Amino acid sequence: MYQCYFSGVYERENFRDYYCDDVKAIQRIVKLYGAKEIREILETTCLRNKVQRGYKINKILKKDEEATSAKQKVLEEIKEVVEEQPVAIEKKTTRSQKKKL
Repeated sequence: MYQCYFSGVYERENFRDYYCDDVKAIQRIVKLYGAKEIREILETTCLRNKVQRGYKINKILKKDEEATSAKQKVLEEIKEVVEEQPVAIEKKTTRSQKKKL
């Protein structure tokens, strides 16, 4: 019904409150530990610099490569199984076909 003024996503309990419960909890934590300390913690844990982003991108690419290589191995195994099986079963010749021969 009423949106939080800070997050804009969560609903407030009533129209007199400005913030949702999550934002109120964050305010209490900031008052307890101080804004500078909380900012440092958030920057070191939540935000990434260029080097860290590079590591993360490489990690994701490596996982993608491993997944595609695993898929390729499965496809190759399926192809091998299919190649081992006979393509078509020969039909038995009927009496009328034998007479023609």
